[in-house]
Amino acid sequence: MSFFLSKLFRFIFLSPTIFIFIGIFILYFTIRDRKGLSIFFTIVLILSLYFLSIEPGRDMILKPLEDKYPPINISNLKGKIDAIVVLCGGIVEGQPVLLENEKSYPGPFTTYRLLYGYFAWKELMVPIIVSGGRPFMSLPEAGADVMRSFLLKLGVPDAFIILERRSRNTWENAQFTLKICDESGFKNILLVTSSFHMPRAVLAFSKGNVNVYPAPASYITEKHPYNWTS
Repeated sequence: MSFFLSKLFRFIFLSPTIFIFIGIFILYFTIRDRKGLSIFFTIVLILSLYFLSIEPGRDMILKPLEDKYPPINISNLKGKIDAIVVLCGGIVEGQPVLLENEKSYPGPFTTYRLLYGYFAWKELMVPIIVSGGRPFMSLPEAGADVMRSFLLKLGVPDAFIILERRSRNTWENAQFTLKICDESGFKNILLVTSSFHMPRAVLAFSKGNVNVYPAPASYITEKHPYNWTS
């Protein structure tokens, strides 16, 4: 049920669906000859679309999430971390040249996270848990399998890679990965995900018996001043 509710929330509020609903309200009130409400919702729709289409609007929403956990110095964590946990951020079906024998390849967010996890592994030399299942049964393979293939091509030995293939969202990432940590005796984990996703991930993993070291892997918001083209 939690998986269904999380996907429903994302479908309604984190996609263009909300603007479709506003458009339906506009149409309804126009038909009912309630011009005041129709004009109001039209203005809301136009302003919302404009706000989300410009960099300052986007950054206003994302920046509080991205800035909650600052970048971490991996070299200071040598000897303190038992495992690196890399969360899947989506996979893409297809056969790009780099992964010509694979059914799928990591999406942009997953690629950033895997690269960060790889460089962290080179510093720490501890196991990497890749967490990601098949949110939709139409996907040819679990995200963790795609992530494993990518890490192998980067040169990470298979013996260092632990797969968590069952999760379908962030909460299940934590649930099943924490179980692996308990079974393996991992008490201190480096949690790797995108900066905007980190607050939710830390909240989910904080329910376990591990010490979480947040390691944001990538950013969307701009750090430079805005100009008229932003």
